[in-house]
Amino acid sequence: MKKSDSDSDDAIAYFNRGYDYGKLGEYEEAISDYTKVIELKPEYATAYYYRGICYRELGEYDKAISDYTKAIELDPDDTFAYYNRGICYSELGEHEKAISDYSKAIEIDPDEADADTYYNRGICYRKLGEYDKSISDYSKSIELDPDEPDAYYNRGNCYRELGEYEEAISDYTKVIDLDSKYTKAYLNRALLL
Repeated sequence: MKKSDSDSDDAIAYFNRGYDYGKLGEYEEAISDYTKVIELKPEYATAYYYRGICYRELGEYDKAISDYTKAIELDPDDTFAYYNRGICYSELGEHEKAISDYSKAIEIDPDEADADTYYNRGICYRKLGEYDKSISDYSKSIELDPDEPDAYYNRGNCYRELGEYEEAISDYTKVIDLDSKYTKAYLNRALLL
């Protein structure tokens, strides 16, 4: 067996074990295995991506961003790397960068962009005071997942900020219809009635 074949087999074994550790929530062990994969196959974008997930789960956002950036460098069409890097930027309060990453994920594969991508970008727009863009993203999120109360709730908050109270009340009512224990929706609706 050639050395490169052995290295490739070892990389696969480390990757698979790292993946299993990650699924078990044993992120430090997973990081160790993904690091070994990267030592054996430094061009393997997926190892950087999954190690980034582990760093993100541990709250080590800068390390996660670094790994997602390397995964993107190796595979510029990796929508998941853009999406997850966007989450990290958002956690760090870097909302413009997060919006850029969510937008890039949507641009690369609009058919694969899910409700969470639009929802998360909507949160960032709202934090920047760009309520119309936020409403648009929450609306797209609702279109893709009409049973998610958080999207209605946050869209209602944007409508409230814009003084569009009837729309806000309608969204809060929808939240309550979907989840009768969503107390913040009752409170916000009551403040507008």
